[in-house]
Amino acid sequence: MNSRSVSDAEVVRVDVTQILDLRRRILRPGLPIAASEYPQDHLEETHHWAILDAGHVVACLTQFPERYDSQHAWRLRGMAVDPSYQGRGFGQALVNKATEVVVLDGAELFWCNARVSAAGFYEKQGFELLGPVFLTEPGVPHRVGVKRLTQQRN
Repeated sequence: MNSRSVSDAEVVRVDVTQILDLRRRILRPGLPIAASEYPQDHLEETHHWAILDAGHVVACLTQFPERYDSQHAWRLRGMAVDPSYQGRGFGQALVNKATEVVVLDGAELFWCNARVSAAGFYEKQGFELLGPVFLTEPGVPHRVGVKRLTQQRN
C-alpha cells in the first residue's frame, strides 16, 4: 500500500461501515469501534467520503447538514487520514469534495470541531478557528472551525 498519490486519488462516497476502522484507529485509538460512531452516521442526508488505496480506506470524512449560529450549514466530522498518507493532499481532496456538496446545497457555512493538533490544516482549507479551546470525548483539545461559503457561489 501507500502507492497512491493525491493526483490519482479518487474521492468516493461509501457506506459508514467502510470507514469506521480508520476513524477508530486515528481518532479513537484503543477504544471500541462503537466509540467511533456518530448519531448522524445513518441519516439519509449524511455523506461519507473516502479515498481508497488497493481497496483499503486511507482517508475519510463525514458530513451532514447541521445549523451553526442559526445559519444554514453543514458539519464535517470524523476526518481521518492514515499517518503514512498525511501531508500529501489527501485531506485537502476530501475537504474539497465535501465543500462542493455544501456549496451546491446553498449553505452559508461549513463547520467542524477541529482538533488543535490539526489547526494548521483546517486554516489552510479556509476554516477560521473561533472561540476557546475545549475538550471532547476522549479529552482531546478542539476549537470550532468555520468556513464561510458565500464568496464561493460566484
